[in-house]
Amino acid sequence: SLVAAVLGAGASGGAGADNGVPALGENGAGHTRQQVEAAYGEKAAVHLVELQQLTAIEQMLFRQLDEEKGWLMSSGQIDLGLSLLTAQRTQNRPSATLIIFLTHVSTRLRVALENLRGGEPSKKLLAAASMATDLYAPLANVMGLGQIKDELEDAAFALSHAAERAEVTRRFDEAAVDGALREALRELRLGLGPGLECMGSGSWTSCTPLLGGENWLAPDASASRRFPGLVSLQVSSRAKSAYSTWKKMRFKGKDFDEVLDRGAMRVVIDARSAEEASRLCYVVRDLAVSLWESDERWEKDYIVKPKSNGYRSIHLVVRRNGQPFEIQIRTLEMHRQAEYGACGHWEYKAGSAVEPTAAAEQAGAELFSGIDTDGSGTFDVSELRGALAKFGVDASEEEATAMLEVFDEDKDGVVNFREFWRALVTTWFPLVSGTHKPRREKA
Repeated sequence: SLVAAVLGAGASGGAGADNGVPALGENGAGHTRQQVEAAYGEKAAVHLVELQQLTAIEQMLFRQLDEEKGWLMSSGQIDLGLSLLTAQRTQNRPSATLIIFLTHVSTRLRVALENLRGGEPSKKLLAAASMATDLYAPLANVMGLGQIKDELEDAAFALSHAAERAEVTRRFDEAAVDGALREALRELRLGLGPGLECMGSGSWTSCTPLLGGENWLAPDASASRRFPGLVSLQVSSRAKSAYSTWKKMRFKGKDFDEVLDRGAMRVVIDARSAEEASRLCYVVRDLAVSLWESDERWEKDYIVKPKSNGYRSIHLVVRRNGQPFEIQIRTLEMHRQAEYGACGHWEYKAGSAVEPTAAAEQAGAELFSGIDTDGSGTFDVSELRGALAKFGVDASEEEATAMLEVFDEDKDGVVNFREFWRALVTTWFPLVSGTHKPRREKA
């Protein structure tokens, strides 16, 4: 109901019109923030303000995409997008608006796909699909929003590669894979033996020692010897998405039948110490090999030999009733690093922003050069107004002057790159989106 209130809190128009985000403001069709607060409450008004700022970021990034480059975002543009999208949050504010925004993007793509009715997507839709794949899906992934990530990737895949998606979907019986994985998970739970209390069903289970700690009592004493130091063991399983399957086929040159991880199981182990947790990874590995037929050719021990980016885990491929699936086994700390740390490419922690990389700064420099039309290394009010017009903001000279005064830290009447760069993650989008007015210093 909150999402509906946020997205329905104003008439479409203004900066967010193309994206379905209602506009705030006294000019145009949008309601004022005070009207939204009165009708829907302060929470909805805050979300709507932040949504407009996120939409302004999206529009700026969207305008940088180039058809000649296949609408693909550069690594710098992706890093810049991550920094800008997460910079709109503060340590004391949760990510609810960003989640609403990503959900809205996913829904918007799905509606556009349905409206095509088998027709060819426009260039604008192809660019939007590229942003969903390159930027929004990875961001949803590091935020732990697996379902939104899958929906973004699938909608974008259907828009940009409809024939390939149809072929992979035709050959891939996802329901059968899911069913086989559920049975495999049940067999693993039985294989763990007594002494562990397991909760969950279907594609997920979590197991803990019956009493915890060193003195937990197991009906079978061998279980306590088998899992010494265990705190918890979590197992999840899922079928590989059509997009992920196609991507592996495309970038690794594999045929469909050569993609052995169309089903996957992940085991995450927490123990009293890192050493005990690592040792238990091999206990689970040996159990899996005893339950199902394994193929040593595809077994990778990234715990002993981590990847260059720091990734650690055990990977093995097993076959159950002739059907292959992959198993990943790692400790809780390894899992956190893989999902959120350096080997996840972007550091994302609750309440913090993604730190800009050198590539992101280079992408920012390209944005700046588009505003600095005379190549002087700075931009003035006239150049700022021209840039705002490209972003769909019709600012008067007085409004642009007031904005420039905020960005212009040294008060020399122009904005250099360093001032622009700092403004991008602070004041730029609140002002450009129209959700905030610049405060001009009194003479």
